[in-house]
Amino acid sequence: MSDDRSPDLWGAVVSGVMGAAGMLARIVFSAKESMTFKTKLLHMAAAGIVAVIVGYSLNDIIESESAKMAILGMTGCAAPEMVKLMAEQAVNFFKKFSR
Repeated sequence: MSDDRSPDLWGAVVSGVMGAAGMLARIVFSAKESMTFKTKLLHMAAAGIVAVIVGYSLNDIIESESAKMAILGMTGCAAPEMVKLMAEQAVNFFKKFSR
């Protein structure tokens, strides 16, 4: 049986799934009951995107697949805060030039 999958594409898929799984675990074990279904989906999408970016960044740095998966799950858990921080930093950066 031949394996026709592109390693880069397969790595992105696995990274996204691991990030989304990390966020799903956070949502399941969270005490916050006020999140809507749409918010949960947006958080999981953000987690998947952040994990894909981190996964590509880790390709040549970490050789251990289990360590990569653990890091991707943790970045998925922290994705909303990371995206919020980056957005705030971008707004502050552009405010400097709008004056």
